Amino acid sequence: MSVNEPRSRRERPAKPALTRKGIVVTAVKVLLAEGGVPAARAGWAVDVLLLLATATAAEQSARDRTDKADEEALVAAVAEALHPHLAWVGDELFSGTGPQRLGWTFRALLSGTLHTPRP
Repeated sequence: MSVNEPRSRRERPAKPALTRKGIVVTAVKVLLAEGGVPAARAGWAVDVLLLLATATAAEQSARDRTDKADEEALVAAVAEALHPHLAWVGDELFSGTGPQRLGWTFRALLSGTLHTPRP
């Protein structure tokens, strides 16, 4: 601050810049609190939700560049030969729509957050 600035400006503490991530994190923490999630779990849940969003974006980006039929055929061929347990759930790996799967993922994560104590 310059000595020439008005006194009130020099005495005011600087406000932290609000970033998009900061706004999103704050909104999610408020929603978790309103849903009854304890603060300690809410902090960890925000981290996991951001991780989920990042992973989903990365996976979607990769899927946009590949043919779904080719991807399913490759998984089926590898599963049958090397991973029989993967073959057992193979059809379910690709079932449902994107919105159905994403909604279920968020519900499962939030339910787990609400009912799983932190160590």
